[in-house]
Amino acid sequence: MILIDTHAHLNSAHFKEDLDEVIKAANVKGVSKIIVPGFSIETSKEAMRIANKYDCCYATIGIHPDDAIQWDDNLQKEYRALLSADSKIVAVGETGLDYHWDKYPRARQREVFVDHVKMATELDLPVVVHSREAEIECLEILSKENCGRAVFHCYGGDIQTARDIWLEGYYMSFTGNITYPKADDLREIVFECPIDKIMIETDAPYLAPQSKRGQRCEPADVALVFEKILEIKGGDSEELAKKIAQNSFDFFGIK
Repeated sequence: MILIDTHAHLNSAHFKEDLDEVIKAANVKGVSKIIVPGFSIETSKEAMRIANKYDCCYATIGIHPDDAIQWDDNLQKEYRALLSADSKIVAVGETGLDYHWDKYPRARQREVFVDHVKMATELDLPVVVHSREAEIECLEILSKENCGRAVFHCYGGDIQTARDIWLEGYYMSFTGNITYPKADDLREIVFECPIDKIMIETDAPYLAPQSKRGQRCEPADVALVFEKILEIKGGDSEELAKKIAQNSFDFFGIK
């Protein structure tokens, strides 16, 4: 069985001391690829370093909406240069809108997100979207900018917006929070999500599955996310795993 963790913050300080062991443990669980997302210039460069050190890892680079203050023309030029120079960078992001914390003005968040989407579209790269209490607006921006490929990572919106996202052809990735006792709404979305639009992730070190609540989440735990999706969707485990993995290969352009 092949599993791909499409969003794991191995560039976090939580993995500084034992990254080799964490990656080996994931491989043992059948996790053949790990996507490491950047969310600032520092973490983006660290994601690149990890991707170039470990064959199974790939990087995405971007600015999280909570760090929108960093973004300017010079930084955009730096990002464009990195995207053009390193084949192990497979997407722009994570980027998007966060209206839960509202750390920076919403207009500024939108400007930065639009810049990221335009950059991705020009370079024919997918976009990894962080959206919190802003799913409808994120979708509107993606559609307006004619974004070809996007994934709403750790989707947390409602079912109607989810349907609109699928209708636009965009993907959704699910994390360990679908295992939480009070996550019936999320499980309903998983049930309805088209098989060809699903990806799985851990968002490690965050959102550990229910059986590991309170512990550090790791890429190996994506197996627990898959088990819950299998429970919800039904069918043959090998076939489902193969299809979800193929979604990830196709989306990120990896083999």
